[in-house]
Amino acid sequence: MFYLFNVLIFNSVLMFWHLISYKLFEIFNLSQQKRKTQMKQTAKLKTLVLSMAVAGSSIAALAPATTQAGVSGNVGVVSQYIFRGIPQSDGAAAAQAGVDYENDSGIYLGLWGSEVTNDEGGELEYDVYGGWSGEVSGVGLSAGVTLYRYTEELWDKSYDEVNLSASFGNLSVGLDAGNHVAADGGVDDHSYTIVSASYSYGSAYGLVGSATDFLGEDTSYTWVELGYGAEVAEGTEVGFSLINTMGEDTGIGKDGDGDLMMVVGFTKSFDLM
Repeated sequence: MFYLFNVLIFNSVLMFWHLISYKLFEIFNLSQQKRKTQMKQTAKLKTLVLSMAVAGSSIAALAPATTQAGVSGNVGVVSQYIFRGIPQSDGAAAAQAGVDYENDSGIYLGLWGSEVTNDEGGELEYDVYGGWSGEVSGVGLSAGVTLYRYTEELWDKSYDEVNLSASFGNLSVGLDAGNHVAADGGVDDHSYTIVSASYSYGSAYGLVGSATDFLGEDTSYTWVELGYGAEVAEGTEVGFSLINTMGEDTGIGKDGDGDLMMVVGFTKSFDLM
């Protein structure tokens, strides 16, 4: 009798364990499926925004460049390169390209480059970034680092950033904190912070950003963006954005009142692995 009682207890525990294990697997599997669905829904916006380089914040990291584990690439061109509300190509068109890796755990790595231009000539900006993005209790979270570099250091010198962001539904907020090594003859080395918030609706988005000390110590400005993107063929997207940057330290517009700028962009994305 004692033996039968132990067998009964053992089988009951075993059945309970199988039930719990199945439910945990089911929850995990649904979470993974939900995350991949969210990635597919947001990948288009992130690819377009990155190719147009108008978001310029950690918010973009919330939308992974790939929709599943693997390596993808993108190439594109914009009518002018604007980063965090500041022109980077002297009003000229800029070619851009990037490559991204992400695995199922949410770890991502990437390399992105663009032409930049100023009075001294043109060169190449290249950005190396990595981090983690995922979802916890329905809240999208992302943490990473970005290193900005320039081939000839004519336009600028290095920026090193920590990027943090969170999203819920269509609303996203981001915080970027970094250090800048000043170009020769420019402002001194300094640290800076960028705070931004965006709201997306379908293929449209709006973004408000505020920069403190980004252009040098004791400088500040804000910028506002409205944009829209559409997929015209598989992996091929076009979009445009309107950007207004306000702040005397930017030198944009009269007395820092801003000047409405428009960017039109085209990007082609493709799987590499």
